[in-house]
Amino acid sequence: QAMGYTYTIRFIHESVGGDVPPVVYVPAAVPGGDDSSNSLVGNNARVKYTTTVKGTSLLGTFRLRFQGETTRPITHDAEASDVQDALNQISSISPSSVVVSRSLNPMRTGPIEGGGNGGLSTQVGGYVWYVTFASNVWEDPTSPNHEDASTYLPGNWVGPSAKSTDVWDHSGYSKSWGKNVGNVPPMECLDAGLFTTSGNSLPANGCTVSELVSGTAPLSGTFRLCLDSLAYDNGVMSVSSDTCTNGINHNALASNDDSGGDGTSIEEHLEGMVNIGDVSVSRSEVNPLNGGYTWTVTFLHDFDGPCQQKDDFTGLCNAPGNVPKLCDSTTACSVENLLGSCLRVTDESGDNCRKLTVLDATDKSNGTTPPGGNERQTIIILDPNYIGWEDGSIVHRPGVISEYKLMIAGVDTACIKHNASGTQVRTAIQAALDASGNGGAVKVERVASEQDAPNGFVYHVVFYETGDIPLMVPSY
Repeated sequence: QAMGYTYTIRFIHESVGGDVPPVVYVPAAVPGGDDSSNSLVGNNARVKYTTTVKGTSLLGTFRLRFQGETTRPITHDAEASDVQDALNQISSISPSSVVVSRSLNPMRTGPIEGGGNGGLSTQVGGYVWYVTFASNVWEDPTSPNHEDASTYLPGNWVGPSAKSTDVWDHSGYSKSWGKNVGNVPPMECLDAGLFTTSGNSLPANGCTVSELVSGTAPLSGTFRLCLDSLAYDNGVMSVSSDTCTNGINHNALASNDDSGGDGTSIEEHLEGMVNIGDVSVSRSEVNPLNGGYTWTVTFLHDFDGPCQQKDDFTGLCNAPGNVPKLCDSTTACSVENLLGSCLRVTDESGDNCRKLTVLDATDKSNGTTPPGGNERQTIIILDPNYIGWEDGSIVHRPGVISEYKLMIAGVDTACIKHNASGTQVRTAIQAALDASGNGGAVKVERVASEQDAPNGFVYHVVFYETGDIPLMVPSY
């Protein structure tokens, strides 16, 4: 009997990763014979095929835990709607909700050991689910819209209406926002129910949770206003003093009439100062992006300290003249207890954070306006073919560096390394922004996302007070 051969076939391409079906022997036709003839000749000639190592495909279920509450089991390849439904059923998320999407295809992060194509194999049928905590939409907590799922505002919460002063127990944030507004703690993945077709144990990082975009905290807490009529004596105000209010709630009502005389309104706080007489205050609609307000203060009558003159008919003091600007004093207005994400951040530590702005008539005549909104852009650095470079999450090749530049408002940055930290990218962008004369500041956060940036990084860039800045343009 002639000696046969053994052929070993290894499936490593991205189209055939995982536990593929076995090959099937199809006899070839023998010239002159019928189509079903076996083309192998010899005593007991045959073809035998076996699976020596099963491809690894993921099976089973997992659970997600958030704030101590755990979901029901979720299948390893669940649709986004199933994951979303499981999360929205747990009490640590309800009565608000999350929105979930899923990667279109399984992840491609295969190993390179043994000659495999690093990152080009469809490994185990694993997916990436993106979970967004939909709690950052403002709604009056006293509104009856909360009470019905058909009328509530998505991104807030559904349930019995609350008082305007009510807060969420776990965070202390106002119930004007959804339950999980702000930068929430990460979920946990419980993978005890997951297993593979090859019988191998799931690796330690087989089911992981990472933060892609940090949540932003809405305004909360208190602030104090100060008026210095001592250093800035206008010659009219009867009391010269550098005086501050007590803590004012971030969402304080405007007037005594609005508050019912409970002492919490802006008017009551200002009129409680020894150098302010009678004021009129109005409040804007809420800024639904951050929960902030604009109060307009008109100084009507001076404090009777005694004042220069009084109206014969009403007995009220004269107007206080050109009043010094609030917060433009020796004693700075206090915002240390005013909490929330910064409107303007000039460095990674959060220094020079501005949460309170005071403008007067002079500012208006000079064209000064309140700070504008923030612009967000994203930089994605990726190695889709997994060629490899330094700090690659899948294929790490020490010493291999790529560089690029970004055009910011018409000015190129210095060269930026492909694996630069968030601080390094921020420094490069800020330098170009300053050179352009556009003004403003920038903050950068670097995160990893194998789905969006295979073997690379995602940089979330926030521009502060730059206006509508053009999209950054990369060059290599």
